[in-house]
Amino acid sequence: MSDTIFCSIASFRDPELVPTLKSLLANAKNPDNLHLTIFLQNGTAEPFEIDQLKEYKADPRFTILEIPYDQTKGTCWARATIQDHFSEEDWYLQLDSHHRFVQNWDSLCIDMLKELQAAGYPKPMLTTYLPSYNPFNDPEGRAPECWRLDWDRFIPESPFFILPSSMTEEEMKTPLLSRYFSGHFVFAPGSYIKEVPYDPNLFFHGEESSMAVRSWTWGYDLFCPNQQIAFHEYTRDYRKGLKVWDGNSRWVELNKKSHERHRKLFGMDGVKNDIDFGPYGLGPVRTLAEYEKFAGIRFRDRSVQRWTLDHKPPPNPNDHWRSEEEYNNSFEPIFRHCIDIHKSQLPLRDYDFLAVIFKDAEGNEIFRKDAQEYEIREFYQTLQNKDWVNLWREFHMPCLPATWVVWPHSRSQGWTPCPLEGKLVDTIS
Repeated sequence: MSDTIFCSIASFRDPELVPTLKSLLANAKNPDNLHLTIFLQNGTAEPFEIDQLKEYKADPRFTILEIPYDQTKGTCWARATIQDHFSEEDWYLQLDSHHRFVQNWDSLCIDMLKELQAAGYPKPMLTTYLPSYNPFNDPEGRAPECWRLDWDRFIPESPFFILPSSMTEEEMKTPLLSRYFSGHFVFAPGSYIKEVPYDPNLFFHGEESSMAVRSWTWGYDLFCPNQQIAFHEYTRDYRKGLKVWDGNSRWVELNKKSHERHRKLFGMDGVKNDIDFGPYGLGPVRTLAEYEKFAGIRFRDRSVQRWTLDHKPPPNPNDHWRSEEEYNNSFEPIFRHCIDIHKSQLPLRDYDFLAVIFKDAEGNEIFRKDAQEYEIREFYQTLQNKDWVNLWREFHMPCLPATWVVWPHSRSQGWTPCPLEGKLVDTIS
């Protein structure tokens, strides 16, 4: 085997792209085995966007696609477009455009997958949230550990979110079996592109939850690498105002359709699947029900097993339930949501509490937990350095909330004239 690698990098107005490519090439053990397809979604407003890849356009290893940034159809569409240029390479590497790499990253990835294949996993893949780096302080600002993936929450629109955490010394003995998929780092056999092609109809959120299940039902086993491979930039402080929803008037519509498609794929919230997903559907090797049992995540009612909520490793232990009813009852319908409040919405300095209420589609209150003074003090501390505060609430979900209400109360003025309100499920049809 020649061990050629098809590298997919979708870049949206990113000044870190060229430094990423330099690090990728300089640290590869076999840089001539890399076949890179770069999708530039750029403009001309920033100096770095003008002929950004000039030095690579004559390099036969590179295929460079370009489109004005305001014509993009989202992250998944960009990754799908890149995959159309796959040329039967042995391996597939998917990245974002803001990374740094360790020495011999390519041989490390290949060796890991070959060892997993020898250990009895016929179709292993590496995917994780890579440890962070700081482009303003590199390499000193690189996180020193390996990261695993943990459950976070279902968001109101339907996809689930995940979060990274540091792997323990015990977990780092071998690649760590995982339930989850990271869009910014995938290393898999080249066959993966043919079997689990990206759905170009998804926009942004929904990528990782759908690809996790689709990959697993196609027989791929997901692993977090137990060695450092590369690093990822998370803050985007270096390119404020240059995200896909900045300057793209169509993103709201595209995002809404994407969420509808995601709900139909999994039959969530009582939505009927009336779409022929074709190559973008679930795989034939394992079922959705088997993934839910493996992962402890049930899509139809947004519920999660305690084993998963506690960030314990898969597969979930489900062989001890005495009945199907007991197994079904092991899933907890937990709603977790962050309400973002701008500092202009909290102008006073003597709030003694904020009423925080969630309501159903008929306007009935289903949960209330007020923010007391200790939480408000934290708000004021946050607002010294930021424009937004994050108000998190988590509760067992009797039904899917439709709206939230935050009603501030101050010592000097009592209730504010109008509460703050927001919709949660307005995209659900």
